[in-house]
Amino acid sequence: MNIKAGGFEAHYRDMIIRSTQQSIKHVLTERWYAWEDAWKVAEKDSEVDLTVEPGNSAYKPIMHEVPVSCSEQSKKNLLIRFLRKRSRPMNLHEQHQLQVEKRRTQS
Repeated sequence: MNIKAGGFEAHYRDMIIRSTQQSIKHVLTERWYAWEDAWKVAEKDSEVDLTVEPGNSAYKPIMHEVPVSCSEQSKKNLLIRFLRKRSRPMNLHEQHQLQVEKRRTQS
């Protein structure tokens, strides 16, 4: 008895497995390079402390005090300028805050 279909199926299955392994390796390599790039950026960011213990937050936002004597409009303008000059891109919450402040200053 000569069964030829089993050999073909095994070869096909082996090709699929190798293709999947290559795809996984590609994704993991991309993630590694993204992690390395993020680490380099974090080393230069004054708000990130890379020496913290695991489980603690490495992000330490710098709090900027606004003088009490400033008017509300001046405080809003300072906030808008501060958010625009950030060294890192704004997250969605910061973008929303900026839009809200812009709307308040326009009305």
